[in-house]
Amino acid sequence: MIFLFSSKSSALNASQIVIFSSIQPNIITKIGEVISHLKSQQTMAIVLVEQYFDFAFGLADQIYAMMRGEIVYEGQKTKISKAKLRKSVGV
Repeated sequence: MIFLFSSKSSALNASQIVIFSSIQPNIITKIGEVISHLKSQQTMAIVLVEQYFDFAFGLADQIYAMMRGEIVYEGQKTKISKAKLRKSVGV
């Protein structure tokens, strides 16, 4: 899981990159709550790179789905079928 935080008025720097790996499920829930809170403040862009589909989809406004290094879908979450997207990126 990688989060990239950037305020709308500044460029991203190394101090704004947070990387998590092998996280327990209860911690993932808390991280989701923090991301939701940060989103509600509308003061920064958040890029979430995540392999758990439901977690990422639930937090997303804009989606870029990649498969084998290529973007296979790009668009607003409200304009895509969750089932169709899951099928296109599923293993």
